[in-house]
Amino acid sequence: MKSAFFGISTLSLLFLVLVPAGSLAAIEGRVVNPEGKSIWRARVEVAGTGISAFTDTRGGFTLGGARCPCEIRISHPRFEDLTVELPSEPAEALAISLDPKPFLLEEVVISGSREGSRDGDAFAPVAIAANGVDPAEQPVPPSTLTELVKAVPGVSENGQGGVFQVFSVRGVSRERVLTLLSGMRVVSERRAGVSTSFVDPLLMGWVDVLRGPSSTFYGSGALGGVIQVFPQEFAGWSAKTAFESEGRENVQVMGWGGRGWSVGLARREAANGESPDGNEINSHFSQYSATVAKRWDRGHRRYEILVIPAVARDIGKASTDFPARTTNYPEENTCSRSWRSPRARAGD
Repeated sequence: MKSAFFGISTLSLLFLVLVPAGSLAAIEGRVVNPEGKSIWRARVEVAGTGISAFTDTRGGFTLGGARCPCEIRISHPRFEDLTVELPSEPAEALAISLDPKPFLLEEVVISGSREGSRDGDAFAPVAIAANGVDPAEQPVPPSTLTELVKAVPGVSENGQGGVFQVFSVRGVSRERVLTLLSGMRVVSERRAGVSTSFVDPLLMGWVDVLRGPSSTFYGSGALGGVIQVFPQEFAGWSAKTAFESEGRENVQVMGWGGRGWSVGLARREAANGESPDGNEINSHFSQYSATVAKRWDRGHRRYEILVIPAVARDIGKASTDFPARTTNYPEENTCSRSWRSPRARAGD
């Protein structure tokens, strides 16, 4: 049982737009409600140009190739439309805040992913069930990716417990469920299936869960579905800590982001846990993991570099034979690297 969770996070709610008169610019910003909470899927467009974008889960957007002076129009079904005029020489920070509509709309909940990748490619085929999971919205901080996604209908724990515990989708598991990390395929020779234990859940910013056969869309390994993890993008300084009474598991996370950089570092440590019937579980481990991302634009192209190093020591394997038979993994060393080829930015 989780017993405590503390977090300190700083996010800037203002953005600065400085564009020379008559020049092309990439306008970035954030859309929030009057309480300062992010508005997801708000449409932002430059009037009369066809340049538009939808806000992400943090309310952020980027409009590339805009020519000032111009008008930016923001719309959302639950909020009043807003038009912001950018003069030829804007010289002050603009905060985009939408007021809610005065009437109540009937709520319709549709389970689905966000746009699936930063390149705007669709994540799921048509008619396939998909869910998006935000680790920050969970009632308690998750300890593993399996613990995070098992609450999604059709997803269950699979195999023995511990930090290497994997999952099944609609009863299908192992190499028949594809795991992606920011678009990179994660592979493993473990019989139980792929484990993303090297990425701390508190360094994950979003997880897409696709339930159903998708081999035609994703290729071999997606017979049961797809789990795709996106690392967290830090904005400013952030620090979190959490403690779990079960196994005295504790975690500390620090992050920083700015000027296209996002850096996160997590330390997680746990002693042996205890089963519901009081037996000791060989589940101890000590782990350090990090994410380092750099994104920048050149012309109408966007470049991205992602590095995820991790190291774990003295990892216990949970087993019903413990303590008569003890199995430990001495260490786990991982370093995932990703380089995205130049792609056109959204709105270009």
